[in-house]
Amino acid sequence: MKYDFVVVNTDGSCIDNPGSMGIAFVIQFDDNTVFRYSEYIGFGTNNLAEYQAVLKALEYIQKNNIIANRFIFKSDSQLIVKQINGEWQTKDHILDEIRKKIIAICNSIGYIKTKKTKPKSNIAEFTFSWIPREQNRLADRLAKKRSATEAYQTVSKETWLNEI
Repeated sequence: MKYDFVVVNTDGSCIDNPGSMGIAFVIQFDDNTVFRYSEYIGFGTNNLAEYQAVLKALEYIQKNNIIANRFIFKSDSQLIVKQINGEWQTKDHILDEIRKKIIAICNSIGYIKTKKTKPKSNIAEFTFSWIPREQNRLADRLAKKRSATEAYQTVSKETWLNEI
């Protein structure tokens, strides 16, 4: 099945900084089906958790061969959105390696639309946008829960019930 659009909300959480990290992503398909994923991922920084959440969502999309015209990623981390879109430099070596993986996965499926890129036809378009934390409640809640709960993972698929 090919979707017109898929919305992906991501979030990373860190208790203390650095500290225990949790990640989450929520995928809403254009047929109102929702997939939620969260995971405890160990010790690190809040920025590392934010990047890992985006990477894990992209790996899920790639592994499950989810096909869409548009993938709309939303994050409450201005840092990762600006860095992925090429507006800010990524000075941290570890974060830059993850950013490169994110870009490589996007480019293997389609392309990242930014202010600098021209629209392309017949391939998937990826956009990365910043949203206020209040608009990212479900992913935020799931990530915080996992950062507080070591070695616990949850996966669920359901029909969208206006949880965000």
